[in-house]
Amino acid sequence: MWNVADGSFASESETKAFGSPADTKIKQRSQTLIPCSISQLVVSQQIDDRFVIGRAELSQITIVGLIKSVKESPSRLDYELDDHSGYTIQVKLFVDVEDSSVSQLHEGQYVRVFGNLRSFASVRSVVAFKILPIMDINEITMHLAEVVYSHLFLSRPPKTAAPKMADFPSNFQTSNASNSFLEGGLTPVQRQVMEAIRANKDEQGIHMSALQRQLRNLGASVLNETVDKLSEEGYIYSTIDEHHFKTTDC
Repeated sequence: MWNVADGSFASESETKAFGSPADTKIKQRSQTLIPCSISQLVVSQQIDDRFVIGRAELSQITIVGLIKSVKESPSRLDYELDDHSGYTIQVKLFVDVEDSSVSQLHEGQYVRVFGNLRSFASVRSVVAFKILPIMDINEITMHLAEVVYSHLFLSRPPKTAAPKMADFPSNFQTSNASNSFLEGGLTPVQRQVMEAIRANKDEQGIHMSALQRQLRNLGASVLNETVDKLSEEGYIYSTIDEHHFKTTDC
């Protein structure tokens, strides 16, 4: 995210996740500027007097655009700004009559605006606290990259924890359907070995020699490789010694 303190992106670890856009208790990010396009400001969701994009409240924003028109009044300057995203927006800047720097901005000039999004009579505008002329055309390209980055970051769903075994039904590991789910990635040979090991009800598990007698069609080398693979993947485990095995779902 664009950081108001140093004008740089904050790392992901520095950016806290927000709740659902429907949650009216979205945290305010008063110390972070969010780079936006004008179209994002126009179509962003409004909750009471707040505006939301993805998982973030638009507390402070920055946009870059071309001045299409200027309207002057004694205490305020109104700029119509266009960034070619499909919409224009009115930017209002309250000025000091003694401040001559803002009067240098003119139609046809690219500027960067820092401010807050507001809505009055269903018409959205930006109340600016600073407007700077674009001196380097590369700043426009950089702003577009910032807009894309922030949009992708704020639009992605929040991370969810992987389900724990305690979250599954108590019979999950013993049911046939559950076993099929757990073994969905096994080869036919691996399934055959798994079934043979699972069928043995001895407390210490089945010995490799007994397993080899049952599965003579596989051959010793294939059986050993399969047992090693199943053990590495966590489907089976050795019990009283390295020659006795049981399945982990028993």
